[in-house]
Order: sequence, then C-alpha cells, then structure tokens
Amino acid sequence: MSIGNVSRAVISVIGAGNMGSAIAARMHRDGAGEILSPLEGRSNNTLARAKECGMIPSPYATIAKSATHILSVVPPAEALAVAQAVASAYRELGTDRPMVFADCNAMNSASVREIKTVFDGTNVKFIDGSIIGLPPSEDYNPGIFVCADPEDDLQWFKEFVDTTKGYGLNIFPMEGASLGDASSLKMAHSSIVKGTLGLMTSAILAANASSPATARGLVHALEISQPRMVDLSDHILSKMPAKAYRFVKEMEEVGGFIGRGEESKIFKELEVVFGGIAKSLEAHKVNPSSAEAKDVADVIAFCEESRRTIQARDRKN
Repeated sequence: MSIGNVSRAVISVIGAGNMGSAIAARMHRDGAGEILSPLEGRSNNTLARAKECGMIPSPYATIAKSATHILSVVPPAEALAVAQAVASAYRELGTDRPMVFADCNAMNSASVREIKTVFDGTNVKFIDGSIIGLPPSEDYNPGIFVCADPEDDLQWFKEFVDTTKGYGLNIFPMEGASLGDASSLKMAHSSIVKGTLGLMTSAILAANASSPATARGLVHALEISQPRMVDLSDHILSKMPAKAYRFVKEMEEVGGFIGRGEESKIFKELEVVFGGIAKSLEAHKVNPSSAEAKDVADVIAFCEESRRTIQARDRKN
C-alpha cells in the first residue's frame, strides 16, 4: 500500500517543544514545505519558535484530512491523548485514506501497544519510534529508531523511512524488530542516561545537605577519579532541570520496562527526584533564593563549579 513519496508527502509534527520544533525545522529546511502542527493554546514564545521552524497552526481535523505522515513528539504523559485526538479527527472525517502515525515518545513497549490500539479499525499505519540524542541543529542530527508490526505489509514502512530520510532525518529502521522494540531501546537508553542524571542529582543534593563545601569537593573528587562525570555535569546535567517534569513520566515508563519486582523500584524513586526538581524549578523562577528553590540552585551551583573545573583543566593542557 502506498502512502506517498517525498514529492507529495504532507508532514505533521505534533509537539512544538525543543525537540519537536527542531525536527520540524530540519524537515522544513530540507524541502518538506509547511509542517502542520496543532498549536492552539501555546504561548507566544512557542508560536514564534514554531513559525521560525516552518510549522503552521493546524487543527487536528486539518491534520487528519491532509497529512500523509505524522510524527508525535510530546512529553510522555501527553502521548496517548495526542494519538486519541488524531484517531478521533480521522474517524470524524469518515475517510479510509492511508496515513502513517509515528509515535516518537519516551514510552515503554506496553504503552506503545496500547497507543496503537487507538487506531484499530482505521487505515492509519502505526510506527514505534524512539529519538536518541539532543534536538537537531546545524551540525548535529539525533538518531530516530523505528519499527512496525512485522505482520503488516511493510511497503508503507519503507516509504516512511525513505520520505523522512529525504527530509533530513537520521532514521534507523530496525531490521527484524517487532512493534515495541524501538521503545524498548529508548527505555534501555533512558535507564542508563536519565537514570545516571537522577543518581547524580540525589548525590549532589545529599552532598549539599552536608555542606556546600562537600558539594564543591565532590566536583573535584570526580575530576580526580572520573573526569568524564564532570564533563557530563556541564554538558548534560546542567540542562536537566528544565526537562525534569518530562522525566517523571519517563521514569515511570522505564520502571514498567524493567518490570522485575525490586529492580524497578529505583526508577520509582527517581520519579520522586525529578518531580522534586521540577517543583523546585518553578519556585526558582519566582524567587531563586527561596527555600523551595534550593534544590535547583544546588544543582546549578554544582554544574557551574564543574564548568570552572573544566576550564581550569583546559588551561593546564
């Protein structure tokens, strides 16, 4: 079954955050034309960013009527609702035209299979996708791993891969994979990367509870024994507070992926860590010196000390 090719594809990216808008910008830059996106209720800053990225405000009815390929790039807690909105708009049109929906969110395989059922009885083809890496930029492109139900006629899957590659995305079709395997890859990756960030955050907060001197000493202890952890603090941990609210649901999904009794409990605790940082960040925006803002302030101070340590290392070299 043919969905479309690069010359006549109509792309929708649902999600105008840093990742979604950057993916839209990459596809727009590489010839995809205007990118349809539901932007109702978004802030002026988000609307301005979306416009710069080639995204045009489009209700779900327009997306269901016109899009050939949809990429959902939203916080995990919103993924099911987005799929339901697309499916509802598609059914209301009374159409059976083929369309591809790629769920590219941080969900475990069980959640992805649940989302797929939203499209049961329609001609919407479902792709399980996972984005690995930071948002696209001029000199960087994250990997997007994709798979589909091997029992489907996968000509449309090949067309999706060819189309999105043609519009500049770094797509990796997972040969021999079953539906849910791309999401399992994401969960395994997140358990390592975000799990490490959560453990680091816990250690930083505990060190500060002893004293600020302990936290500063921790930076320099890592510089002696594990300098790459200092680099990680500067390059990645420093960006964590703004994303912590997303990581809460992601850790829930990771726990479901691990799913082996006691072993999954650590990720339940990391939900609490990231939830605390998310709340602290909101307080920090209002009053950085407040008691409620202290956790984020401590993480920021640790990352700043890490940067100074890296600069001192570079001067020595």
